[in-house]
Amino acid sequence: MPGRPPRSGRSLEVRVMAEAIIELKSVERHYVQG
Repeated sequence: MPGRPPRSGRSLEVRVMAEAIIELKSVERHYVQG
């Protein structure tokens, strides 16, 4: 499906995963600083 943005649950899953990774990184930074 060229030229068609993935509107199914896949794009949402990727977005949620990216957000979780960002949160994990921020938490890790806090732990490293502490």
